[in-house]
Amino acid sequence: MSMFFSNYALKFVNYPTQVVAKSCKMLPVMAIEVVRYRRKYSVLQYILVLLITSGVTFFNFFKPGKAGGGDSSIFGLLLLLASLILDGNTGPAQRKMKEDYHISKYHLMQFTNFWAIFVMLAGLIVTGEIMPSFSFLERHPYTLWNVLLFGLLSGIGQLFVFNLVADFSPLMCTLVTTVRKFCTFFFSVIFHGHHMSQEQWVGAAFVFIGVLLWEVDSQLSKKKKQKEKTQ
Repeated sequence: MSMFFSNYALKFVNYPTQVVAKSCKMLPVMAIEVVRYRRKYSVLQYILVLLITSGVTFFNFFKPGKAGGGDSSIFGLLLLLASLILDGNTGPAQRKMKEDYHISKYHLMQFTNFWAIFVMLAGLIVTGEIMPSFSFLERHPYTLWNVLLFGLLSGIGQLFVFNLVADFSPLMCTLVTTVRKFCTFFFSVIFHGHHMSQEQWVGAAFVFIGVLLWEVDSQLSKKKKQKEKTQ
């Protein structure tokens, strides 16, 4: 449903608005972890989440020569908000189920995708897009292999995502996926010789500093816990 709301929102908001919304995924994950599941984070971690989120937002929003598109409606912004809330709740809920019911990460992935089939099927029926989808594949049969390849690679990618959620935390998973997208854009710009605006360089600096400090804080926290165990 999160992906459906996010994609459907493009009918009512311009693309830069959606990009900024996608850059803020760490915020709802942390908020839901704290409010609903009573997780605790340090002040430094709050600051670093804001720093990394700001950096990714700057880098994505201030692309040189990018068209802004039309105006954004309130309804479109509400769809993006709903997408962020649902997306932010997914990881923490999966972590809670694993802790309470001792379900394996692979069973969690299996059942998540199983129920997603029915949710997406209902969405296709309601929007009337199910038959046009099959008609498109019938007109362009070669795209079926692309769809199958996309599904295969997505499944492999999900293995890493569910491992991150189960073995680390939903916030760490969101951090990794957010920084991964940023690095894809950043190195693409560097390797292809594209021009970067001053705001993008500032955003890149925010992200790299935030990730570096996050890793330093994580290592210090581990050493502190190990020291407390030995005492």
